[in-house]
Amino acid sequence: MERLKKIGIIGLGLIGGSIARALKRQGSAGYHIAAWDMNQEAVLQALKDGVVDRSAPSPRMGFEDRELVILGIPVFAMKSILEDLVHALPITCLL
Repeated sequence: MERLKKIGIIGLGLIGGSIARALKRQGSAGYHIAAWDMNQEAVLQALKDGVVDRSAPSPRMGFEDRELVILGIPVFAMKSILEDLVHALPITCLL
């Protein structure tokens, strides 16, 4: 089975940020990471550090072509994020 290459990460805190850094350490794997976080400064820093490749403008926009989306957000925030995200993801996307 081919490795998933187009990954989305929502939330760049301890969980999401750590996953993004670990994926990027696998440099030859060719992962392309799109990310969104409520804290825009976290996204800008991740872009600057090369941890993510693209900033998504919102959970509803920016993940339309992702094969896998990782939620690295608090449980209490998941319902509203999922309500936005579910309509934007391809049917084949793993969440």
